[in-house]
Amino acid sequence: MRRLSLFFPLLIAFVLAGCSGHSASSAAAETAEVDSAAENATAQQAATVPDFKTFWRAFVQQANDKTYLSGQIAFPFPYASFQNFLVSADEFRDEDMGIHVFESLSERTDLVIGHLTEGYLNGYLRDDFTKKFGNLDQIYVVESKPEPTGYLAYFRWNGQAYQFIGCELLEIAD
Repeated sequence: MRRLSLFFPLLIAFVLAGCSGHSASSAAAETAEVDSAAENATAQQAATVPDFKTFWRAFVQQANDKTYLSGQIAFPFPYASFQNFLVSADEFRDEDMGIHVFESLSERTDLVIGHLTEGYLNGYLRDDFTKKFGNLDQIYVVESKPEPTGYLAYFRWNGQAYQFIGCELLEIAD
């Protein structure tokens, strides 16, 4: 009886060790499956994000179809908290800032379209964008070079469409 009482705790220890080992490998497999599914979802989402230039061409075409001002369109700029750096649509129009609409984007030599990378971004905007979006991924910039004034308009993919998120006015310093 004494041998059986010594054997029984060892048996329980082996059974528990086997179960916990199975649970650990099971949990690791489940974690790997979840990670793999998340990676696949991210890759699938990235694959469904349309090219920004395609969006831009459609935007310009829509503007050609519905010209709001003679030869110009204006973005639906939300009013911004940092008025020194961002402007409302009315302020944008008052400054005679608009996107000139041409038949082809290639005719516009002073317009630059690109993905926001490590280039210059106003500190207030960087802080605001980081606070709102958590990162600066999927942000694109449309730049009209200053001659003597220009602008940077920022767009971001929101999961369903490109959305205007802010702008800066540019001036050539004296």
